[in-house]
Amino acid sequence: MRAYEFIARLGIYIHMYSIVARLKNQPAVEDRDAYIVSTVALIAKLAKRLSAQNAHFADLGLILEDTQSYINAKVGSYAAGDDGIPPKVIVEFDRRSQSNRILLRDDPEMVAQMLQHSCAALQEQTGGDLLSLSVQSPKLLACAKLSLSRGMTQSTGSLAITLPAEHEEDFWFDNLSMMKGLIREIIDLYPVSWLSIAPTLYGTSLTPSLFEDREAFGWLGYTDQPVATTGEALAEVTSVEGGSILVLKPNFMTLHAADVELCHKAEAHLVDLGVLPLK
Repeated sequence: MRAYEFIARLGIYIHMYSIVARLKNQPAVEDRDAYIVSTVALIAKLAKRLSAQNAHFADLGLILEDTQSYINAKVGSYAAGDDGIPPKVIVEFDRRSQSNRILLRDDPEMVAQMLQHSCAALQEQTGGDLLSLSVQSPKLLACAKLSLSRGMTQSTGSLAITLPAEHEEDFWFDNLSMMKGLIREIIDLYPVSWLSIAPTLYGTSLTPSLFEDREAFGWLGYTDQPVATTGEALAEVTSVEGGSILVLKPNFMTLHAADVELCHKAEAHLVDLGVLPLK
């Protein structure tokens, strides 16, 4: 089974969209647990703002450890086969994840404690200094996910938001004004140097971006650099405090060849402008 076919069987459709941002000026983490508490509070604030656009962001939280271990084991057993995960098993996952979880809006302190435990366990296993915090909505078939990763001694980090979709034709995010508003919400809360909104599979080995060594663009983007011109590759550039919002085309980008080619053209233009960062 091809990778994208297995992803689709999990209910993570090919059109699913993600927001990915690079964060700058992050101070070194001197107290991991205190950092997690403050970060969870900020994630809760962002989740509340996102939930104004899609209700699934109101239910972000964590599945209890035993339930998550069960789901992981089941997913692993089906991943080894060719038939994918049966629909009735996905329904079971949804039921278990909804009833055995702690919601961020209800108990942020418990969510922080669970993340403290998981980060400590990960660092003990790997010996590394990476902090990775993630909360998600209960339905695997309409997954909303918000993740933040950074090193304890590094000055940069990343923020990733998976936009949920109830079904293959759920394009609630096909609203340029709303998505530009989401960018403004994110850069208001986080020190973003680069941000892209694109189909989740864009920039992967399945649908590569133009440059292997640079960040991918997508439908919309943000740079903390001033951009004065659209050139022939962008539909719109909007100056905002601290940077520029970039728009590839008025309606959302797909993975069709024409849209991918247009995005590649835009990435070449952004390199010429010196604003498409290296990975």
